[in-house]
Order: sequence, then structure tokens, then C-alpha cells
Amino acid sequence: MSLSPRSKGPAGAVNLNIIYIDDDPTNRLIVREMLTMGGLNLSEAADGVIGLRMISEGDYGLVLMDLRMPGLNGLTAIRQLRADGRRRRRQHVVVLSGELTDGVTEMCRTAGADDFLPKPVSLGRLMDIVASAISQQEVVIS
Repeated sequence: MSLSPRSKGPAGAVNLNIIYIDDDPTNRLIVREMLTMGGLNLSEAADGVIGLRMISEGDYGLVLMDLRMPGLNGLTAIRQLRADGRRRRRQHVVVLSGELTDGVTEMCRTAGADDFLPKPVSLGRLMDIVASAISQQEVVIS
């Protein structure tokens, strides 16, 4: 799967910092393998608190987040991320979850998520989301 030429930097490398926040190491491994197979780099956090700290210290254009985590769950973490006015730009936030009950997608969007990706994760859909985040990252809010 390749990304569009518009998504690549001057040397042909994709210019997108991605973080995946999930308490399950197996889920992180699967997503890591998918993204590195596509030539992308990924930072990982095992919980919402660590993830939000990493986001505040880094420059992530795409945030992939599990919905159900112990401690700070995905919805609360997204709300805190969206409420933080110190960010240079708005990150594209995608919830990855196996929870497919009625209303869960709307609940995630209300919390501030841009998209919802059901687990097990589809490689094609994940790469579509990455391409969308790359195209949106060109807009920087000062």
C-alpha cells in the first residue's frame, strides 16, 4: 500500500508523527507492524496519562487511541487533548476499539475523535486514515 506523492516530504519520506495509545501490547504490536510495513514511524504509550504527556512533549499529527484503558480511558484522554489550548495544531484523533455497541462511534465523536476504526484493524482502512491525516497536517494553527 502506498501513500500519495503529496504525502511525502522532499526526500520521499512521509512527514507524519504518529502515536498509538493502547494498554494491550499485542494490539500495539499489530498496529506497529502495519505502519512500519508502510514505511511509517510510530511512538507508543501504554496508557492515557503517558500518551497525553508524550503528545504534549512531541509534535504528533495523528493520534490512534484505544477506547477502554485502565486509569485514564480513551474518551477522557481525548477530551483533555481537545481542551488543551497550547497545541500548535489540531491532531487527527482516531479511536481504535473492539467495542461496537450502538452509539459508541457517536460517543467518540462527541468526545472529540475524528474517526473510529473497529478492531481487528484493517490495513487498508488504517492507511486511508494515515493518508487523510497527512493531507490535513499541512494546516498549522498559530
